Amino acid sequence: MDADVFSALHRPGYDVAVVWDYAEAGKLPDFGNDYDEICVVAWSLGVAAASVPLPFENKVTRRIAIAGTPNPVDDNEGIPRALFEATRKAVSAQGMVRFYRRMAGGASAAAPFMTKAPRRTIESLCAELDVFLTPLPAGAPTARWDMAIITGRDAIFPAANQRRAWRHTPTIELDSPHLVDFQAIIDRFIVDKDYAGERFAHRRASYEAAAPVQTEMCELMARFINSQSLPEGEIVEAGCGTGLLSRRLDHSGRNLLLWDIADSDIAIPGARFRQCDAETAIRELADNSVAAVVSASTVQWFNSPVRFFENCRRVLRPGGILSIGTYTAGNLGEVAAATGVSLELPSPEGWAGMLPDGLELIDMRSYRRRLTFDSAAGVFRHLSATGVNSLNRERSAATLRHALAAMPCGADGLFGATYHPCIFHAIKR
Repeated sequence: MDADVFSALHRPGYDVAVVWDYAEAGKLPDFGNDYDEICVVAWSLGVAAASVPLPFENKVTRRIAIAGTPNPVDDNEGIPRALFEATRKAVSAQGMVRFYRRMAGGASAAAPFMTKAPRRTIESLCAELDVFLTPLPAGAPTARWDMAIITGRDAIFPAANQRRAWRHTPTIELDSPHLVDFQAIIDRFIVDKDYAGERFAHRRASYEAAAPVQTEMCELMARFINSQSLPEGEIVEAGCGTGLLSRRLDHSGRNLLLWDIADSDIAIPGARFRQCDAETAIRELADNSVAAVVSASTVQWFNSPVRFFENCRRVLRPGGILSIGTYTAGNLGEVAAATGVSLELPSPEGWAGMLPDGLELIDMRSYRRRLTFDSAAGVFRHLSATGVNSLNRERSAATLRHALAAMPCGADGLFGATYHPCIFHAIKR
């Protein structure tokens, strides 16, 4: 590939840098001083190239592998060696046209791609492919992937080999050839945090009256947190919002450090507010410095909750508590069915499995709460009042009309918004 293939990619709140020609991989620039957060989206052989720690590793919040594996030339977990070597021998102008057709799933599917096909010399392609014929040395450091997207109709990386390679990593399988819709993947899996912050800020005045599920979650969380004997230190709340949780916390004798991506005039005695992205701000806290990290209805918006939890373990004092309220797979399923848009959420067990060694799960509960409305429009007014509809900027009147028409009606004649909350608490041993 070259950069022109990806020139149209965009995501509000992010810059897009394209890394290509892995024969030059050692010259990768360090973006670490320019950005607080970097998401790595790697495709095909790029997955192997990005499976080593990168110069900006400490700024990475999410790694997504697409249609590739860390072992690119492997009969069981990559491109079978015989196929790779045959492809290498067939590198020519005409051979690349045939390759692009296989990559796209046929000649007609490849036609749009061919209008912006890479302009690479045969020599550079051969040099790049040769890089991957030599496997990484045993014991070489490797980077962790947050998720892998498997391409079920892939004629380059066999889907069965992708499944074997990612058996220990969360995966999603697409009915797609090797060439995927990259923009759709970025829109689906990289959080537009700027938009989420704008939506929640605009709905701050209406949030609490429209949020009985979130209120109940905070009441349950506060009851548990207040029952614990915490060590010395501050309590940090990630995503404080209007203060639904922080107002219920017994923080006598200690400070509250309140973080939210949206600005706030929240006023709680003994509390300090900071407008920030908690997912990156947590890195700034010193090791073993806080008594508790708490968060309600927030971590599902993070690009990598796993890395956030690892930082929580680092900053908590021994005996400190991590308290999380979030949502699980199937949340707001009626809305997802009507709009085709939803957050990718794990099961309760999936959330628990994200906790790093050193954080011991001590309590967990998941449940369902169905809110009912007389009309489909009532569901969407509820979502608007809470800011929960923060997934997609590209909405139109026609899109909303379609969603309203597609909203399912329950057997009781009412329209539902069913939440799947999950609350879990862990202690640092």
